Amino acid sequence: MPQLNIQTLREVDTDVQQRQLRLTLPAITVSEWAKLHGYGRSTALRWAAQGQLKAWRSGATWLCKPDTPKPLTAPDQRHQRPRK
Repeated sequence: MPQLNIQTLREVDTDVQQRQLRLTLPAITVSEWAKLHGYGRSTALRWAAQGQLKAWRSGATWLCKPDTPKPLTAPDQRHQRPRK
């Protein structure tokens, strides 16, 4: 078993404090964000995966702040065909 010194204990304590701070941030799933803002779940998840929606992963779940603004490119604008 490795020796624990004061420096190691301080590093572990700092890591624990940083993790606790991250866990107390207000966050909702990207699916919840989509429902709250009137977008489809798959659209919001695609935006998160592409980096267009400010979100982060926790395991297999995408999370974001409830007040995260929508991306500048709306899905209906991106898929329109040019007029002839």
